[in-house]
Amino acid sequence: MTQDLMLFQHPSLPDIWDYKESVEKMKRLIYKWRNLTRDVANELWTARENLKQKGGKPFHESYSSKNGQVRTWSNYCEEIGVNLNKADYMDRK
Repeated sequence: MTQDLMLFQHPSLPDIWDYKESVEKMKRLIYKWRNLTRDVANELWTARENLKQKGGKPFHESYSSKNGQVRTWSNYCEEIGVNLNKADYMDRK
């Protein structure tokens, strides 16, 4: 079963906090986050389109499980641990 909500505890506040250091750190993190978000969206789109176009062909080994069962977009989302509706939403342009 997928988890739709991840709860994080707040970190403890540091004794000394530097505004400029925090800004620079966040710039780097936001840059990585944007690129990661784009990569995730691209991989989701690629998987969904491939499964939509070829997933119904059980003879194609990369789209079928070892027991010959056809893999679907729903199976894919379940295996990566993402709710189907959320994956569709993340893939929107």
